[in-house]
Amino acid sequence: MKNLSIIQYILIAISVITVAMYFLGLGDVDPMLIWGYILLGIAVAAVIILPLFNLVKNPKGAVRSLVGLGIVVVLAAICYALSSDAPVVNSAGGFFEDSAVLKISDTGLYLTYIALAVAILAAIGGEIRNAFK
Repeated sequence: MKNLSIIQYILIAISVITVAMYFLGLGDVDPMLIWGYILLGIAVAAVIILPLFNLVKNPKGAVRSLVGLGIVVVLAAICYALSSDAPVVNSAGGFFEDSAVLKISDTGLYLTYIALAVAILAAIGGEIRNAFK
């Protein structure tokens, strides 16, 4: 656990240095973008690798995780089927016409709305449940 704290402080320090360099005029946006990509890579690697360790330690818990993943996949498929690829007017008066991008962005918006609704319902439901305990 101590190693994780050290790594966390190092990542925070590099982030602060990168942002300070930008605001002090010592650097361009490029180092911040590169650092953002590095942090994204670390996050994606952690999301993929850490559940595998948990799977080895707790195989029965994997069933619950797979059910949750299945629900997310089904929701994504439903949102994709409901999404539109109709052209959208942009601020310059032109149109966004790339149907693949429009379909994916609509799907992302629908999934975001569903996630927000689930989060609000979970918060309200948790508070109601705690009130009766």
